[in-house]
Amino acid sequence: MRKLTVIILLLISITLFAQNRADIWYFGQKAGIAFNSGNPVPVFGSEMIAEVGCATICDTNGQLLFYTNGRQIWDRLNNLMPNGDSINGGLSFVNQNSIVIPDPGNINNYFLFTIDTLSFGLRLTEIDMTLNNGFGDVSVKNQNILTDMAGKLTAVNHCNSVYSWVIVRKLSAPVFYSYLVTDTGGFCQNPVISTTGDNILADIGMMKVSPAGNMLALPVNTSNIYLDLFDFDNRTGIISNPRRIYKKNDVVYAYGIEFSGDGRFLYISTGGKKYELIQYDLTLSSEQDINESAEVIATGNMYAMQIGPDSKIYVARVNDNYLSVIEKPSQKGPDCTFKEKEVYLGDNICLMGLPNFNQSYFYFPSFSKSNACAGDTTFLQFDINPSIDSVEWAIDQVNIDTTTYIQPFLIKSVFPNTGDYEVKVRLYHCGTVDSISEMMSIHRAPDIDLGNDTTISEGSVMVLEAPDGMDSYLWNTGDDSRSIAIWDTGFYWVEVNKNGCTAFDTVMVSNIPAKVQFPTAFSPNGDNINDSFAPRITGIISDYQIRIFNRFGEQVWYSNDVEAGWYGK
Repeated sequence: MRKLTVIILLLISITLFAQNRADIWYFGQKAGIAFNSGNPVPVFGSEMIAEVGCATICDTNGQLLFYTNGRQIWDRLNNLMPNGDSINGGLSFVNQNSIVIPDPGNINNYFLFTIDTLSFGLRLTEIDMTLNNGFGDVSVKNQNILTDMAGKLTAVNHCNSVYSWVIVRKLSAPVFYSYLVTDTGGFCQNPVISTTGDNILADIGMMKVSPAGNMLALPVNTSNIYLDLFDFDNRTGIISNPRRIYKKNDVVYAYGIEFSGDGRFLYISTGGKKYELIQYDLTLSSEQDINESAEVIATGNMYAMQIGPDSKIYVARVNDNYLSVIEKPSQKGPDCTFKEKEVYLGDNICLMGLPNFNQSYFYFPSFSKSNACAGDTTFLQFDINPSIDSVEWAIDQVNIDTTTYIQPFLIKSVFPNTGDYEVKVRLYHCGTVDSISEMMSIHRAPDIDLGNDTTISEGSVMVLEAPDGMDSYLWNTGDDSRSIAIWDTGFYWVEVNKNGCTAFDTVMVSNIPAKVQFPTAFSPNGDNINDSFAPRITGIISDYQIRIFNRFGEQVWYSNDVEAGWYGK
């Protein structure tokens, strides 16, 4: 069982993008939730109605700064900013009409990127939080950047964790634009251009980049394709290596898109003829394997999806005062634990969209372990992120073999004793250093003993039993219960697991045929020598009966006790 606590440590003041920026969400018809306490709870007071696109932003302490539906901007007291009206963001036909990026060179300045419904143009608005008595005001409004944009807008950190990439896609051609927001020049108007993928047939759904910044998914919704999946290089902004996710029904479309926090799985929600939530396994290498991994997790009312600060994925339910949630998005198939109508919004209503964020707010680097058992070899693997140059490991009071700058970032270690160990990982990337510290529990292997090899007689049944209290059982018969009933001879084994540690035991069951011999005479005279008549039996028997008849065929004695004998009466 995995019990890890993740702590992100700041080693260099500019290393990590600020956290808590996405702790408060406003969306839908005056709906809102807050994650400040760890779990989402409804918040009230919003003045916004956002059918689809919207964005919110908090400060580094998780306090709301402002929110927008792409057309208007409200401050943290739910008042319209003095110049916060008539922002050129589309309200109805642009699924991702806005996103807010903090200016890394000015802690009081924020860039609001929008896409409108007239020219489908990408535009820039700036908000200065020093104005309006600290509640913010618009300092630059609707600056035109680019036209002919699809209604899709996403962002992720540069690999240095300071700059941000803002990514848009041309509507009429398969061309992406990656704009870099830096701490020296603010918004850079010389984008990195990538021409790749398929043409968009229906401009429906959300474009998303993975929290680790290494993959991007774009709905194209042609007659046979849901979306294109790409590699994203968060050093250069280049988008490449398209793979298609194919439809199984041509009257449906991909709408909501989201990655698990570790990037191992992709989730899409479909609309049209079928409303389904589908999971794809991105650990597989080929396009065909990814498509064949498709698994329907749920059906019903599902629209936009957004990963949260708690690493769960939240799913919009149109015209409902609940959100659904994927509790464990990094687990395969049903183990991801989809819960319908899980987060209550009070009297406020969710519509089709959820707020749009820089996806790096939801990247929490960690490592996985296997075989965490005392005295055995334990393997530790850092979640793969291609922007990492090298990884340096340290474990208190343990000697380890370290391997850096390979894929995957993997070490092995033998922990001599049970207990809790602190594992530290230093991550080097783009000239900066991050650090992770996690506590890892090392357990002892479970005790198991099926007993000595034994025998069974033909036609009888025997029960083999493993110890109680294990997390899992697996017999060579395929059974996963604690005990099994057997009728046949042979070689049997069971593997048990407890706290991630496994143990194994075997037993050989043989057959010894029963042999019965009868005496030719007996003397029932009370001298305790051959007084009774009884068979001599060797081997194992499952049923026994003896009957004595006289010469007239009448039964004169009966017993089913193998130890009993007839004394001639």
